[in-house]
Amino acid sequence: MPKSFSAIIVFIMLLSIFSCNKQEENKVAENTDVTPVFSEESIQQGIASLLNDSLKSSFVNNKEVVDWYKSNHHQPKWFRNNDDISNVFSLYSHLKLSFEHGINSEYFKTKEIGALSKEVYLSMMNNQLSYDKLAMLDIMFSDAAVTYSSALQYGVVNPKKVYGGSYKVAAKPKKQELDVLETTDTRKFLYAIQPKDFHYKLMQQAYLDLMENEVDEEGQDIPKLSGKIDFGDTSNYLVLISQRLFNLGYLTKKSTENVYDSTLFKAVYQFQEDNGLVADGVIGSYTYDLITLTNEQKKEMLVANMERMRWIDVPEENPYLLVNIPSFKLQVRDGENLLMEMKTCTGSKATSYSNHETPLMHDTIEYMVFNPTWSVPRSIAEKEMYRKIVKDPTYLERNGYKVMKNGKFISTSEMNLANYTASSMPYKFVQKPGRGNALGTVKFIFPNESNIYLHDTPSQSAFKNDNRAVSHGCVRVEKPKDLAQFLMQYSALSEEEKEEIGSSGKNTIRVNLKETIPVYILYFTAFASPTGEINYYKDVYEKDGALLDAMK
Repeated sequence: MPKSFSAIIVFIMLLSIFSCNKQEENKVAENTDVTPVFSEESIQQGIASLLNDSLKSSFVNNKEVVDWYKSNHHQPKWFRNNDDISNVFSLYSHLKLSFEHGINSEYFKTKEIGALSKEVYLSMMNNQLSYDKLAMLDIMFSDAAVTYSSALQYGVVNPKKVYGGSYKVAAKPKKQELDVLETTDTRKFLYAIQPKDFHYKLMQQAYLDLMENEVDEEGQDIPKLSGKIDFGDTSNYLVLISQRLFNLGYLTKKSTENVYDSTLFKAVYQFQEDNGLVADGVIGSYTYDLITLTNEQKKEMLVANMERMRWIDVPEENPYLLVNIPSFKLQVRDGENLLMEMKTCTGSKATSYSNHETPLMHDTIEYMVFNPTWSVPRSIAEKEMYRKIVKDPTYLERNGYKVMKNGKFISTSEMNLANYTASSMPYKFVQKPGRGNALGTVKFIFPNESNIYLHDTPSQSAFKNDNRAVSHGCVRVEKPKDLAQFLMQYSALSEEEKEEIGSSGKNTIRVNLKETIPVYILYFTAFASPTGEINYYKDVYEKDGALLDAMK
């Protein structure tokens, strides 16, 4: 018997044992001295027989695998008499360790592979080797290899099938999907496709730490908090909050008191600072929900967000902007380096009658507009402005709006809303530049079909809230001048021309960027902080559940 086939027997025997219960394990292990005759040609015939019958090949998820075997004359990939088992062993090891990425190994049919391996091994031991089953095992490994390769590089699920039109990020360009079958060094190939992004690696490590170091959560049901708890208040929630902050390392001992004292206040304040919340020591629903997250909830959040990371290609170098909706933060990054960070306000959560959620997208900033006008979207004009104008005829003039009809500006006195409903009025509204303009002093444009952009705002008070999902869809930025100054270096303007913009009064000025800057608007409920810690954020658009369901 060829030496390589001895290795194949050992490998299949080990697979069989791993998939057996104890009684079956003993039975399998009893017969290890049988040496059946091996024929690669018989496996080849078995593969051809299986794949030429559509019913028999229905177990194959990836039809490209069927085409690959046909183009290779149905030769086996994993079980050949001139190869060792290092490739298939490496593949199986990676399949079993897929849990490290938050992916259930059953997604790759490891249980079925184990069960079939047992059948093949027992047929070997009876000197009646089933080449059809060995052929099926070879195909199943190939199918699993392609599925694994795709999952690690592009994700387990298609985000557009989960989120529909709200997900506008272009899919990662796919490489040759069958490269994993073409390679002669499977171990090297599988190592190369492991996600390398530092955010991903930090999330993965946090996930593994939670799996290894379970904290005793005392089996408590977590009650919902209504209202808020201020310093000095008395509340039955405080014992639970103290226990959670102790588990998280913010307190040196648990408290059994139900009074919000200075020790607990300092711990809450530090927790808020570390997790991107408004640090005021007040325990509201955002702070409470994050403090009381269970380990299981955190693991589920990490699973969902590792999957989201697999969907995208973020630049490893060169500056880019990242807006994370759940954290309500914009970061300017250069690879792993954080250059700038500021708060944001994003679209409000969808309701049964309106949807202002900010879509997820990737584009490039092409230009900035200083002292912009604001052309009021039709939906806002109908749902909000119409009733304000009817109630207060001076509203438009007081807030700096001009009126258009049939493409021409008219005076407000020429309007006659009494003849129209909100949906039928023929008017458009444009707000002039100025202190009260809804877009503030500057907007940052990356042309897109959803007409989403970043902009300044006169409504600064919203930045003081934890929940900043308050806009109609565009993203308000806390420090527009800092962002504009950063982007100015990519314009063609001279220093003198840049200074003139600052003294331009209310004149609207467009500044093109000679080098466009990538911008990502994404959704991560768990993400690495600038110090490398994992922060968890409220699922403001309730997107985690649908993704986790799709991954099952």
